[in-house]
Amino acid sequence: DIDEGKGRLESGKTSVARPNATTDGLDAFLDTDGFPHVGRLIQPGEPFYTIFSTVENKQILKAYKGKEEAYIEEVMILGGTGQARPTTMISKFVVKLRFNRNPVIGD
Repeated sequence: DIDEGKGRLESGKTSVARPNATTDGLDAFLDTDGFPHVGRLIQPGEPFYTIFSTVENKQILKAYKGKEEAYIEEVMILGGTGQARPTTMISKFVVKLRFNRNPVIGD
């Protein structure tokens, strides 16, 4: 939930979006909806998703904070838009990652 940890005044005013898709230069990393491309290898520190804040009226980039490279396996949008939020404002989603690891004796 991208609203987690925000105060009541800020809650409900952000959503996953990429309004600056034509000018932000993130096409190699993100789709036009702000989510990562499925099947892409993501490295630590690379763009993971973008959100749009209606309070600040700007696009905010969130980077991948993992320590290992991973493949984007699946992006699931959860139905958490609620009645107070328009259906175009997505605030809950899951990104499933796949890590390639060599087997270790004892696994």
